[in-house]
Amino acid sequence: MSQLAINIDEITVPRQPVERSLSREWLDGVLGGDHATDYHARDAGLLVGEATRIEREVYLDASFTAPLVAPCRRCLTDVEVDVPVRFALHFRPAARGSDLERAVEEEERSASFDPAGADEEQFEGKRIDLVPVLREQLLLSLPAAPLCKETCKGLCAVCGQDKNTVDCGHEDHPPDPRWSALKNLKV
Repeated sequence: MSQLAINIDEITVPRQPVERSLSREWLDGVLGGDHATDYHARDAGLLVGEATRIEREVYLDASFTAPLVAPCRRCLTDVEVDVPVRFALHFRPAARGSDLERAVEEEERSASFDPAGADEEQFEGKRIDLVPVLREQLLLSLPAAPLCKETCKGLCAVCGQDKNTVDCGHEDHPPDPRWSALKNLKV
């Protein structure tokens, strides 16, 4: 069984502790996968939470912090970012029935969004695979534009130097050459 899975038979008490290591390689795989980001893992993470089983349904309340590195959106220097991820989900066994019934149910679920089911996931058998859940939660938690500092001046648009370290003397916004002909007009 994958290390990032939960066997529901092993949940024997309410609020049973759950702890899983999120390797640096796994984090980099998520960050550089199908939906590649500019982020890279600088260390491993640790998922910590509690699972409660009621019959065959499982409630998982968990969190982890992803220690990441990304380029500053203004000056491109590396920024260390600790991304906190917290989630609470309700896992239900997949509905049993014919393949046609399951296909129709899946199509109906994918065709519209039901807010009541936003915190629900399905699983088959006695194993809950946490990989898709953790991937989704991490990608949703990433900051859109990491900055090295709020006052970052960025790169010079003329010479490309980091304006936080060098005063190159160029204007913040060089004039657009397409407007240069207007300088000769007299009013």
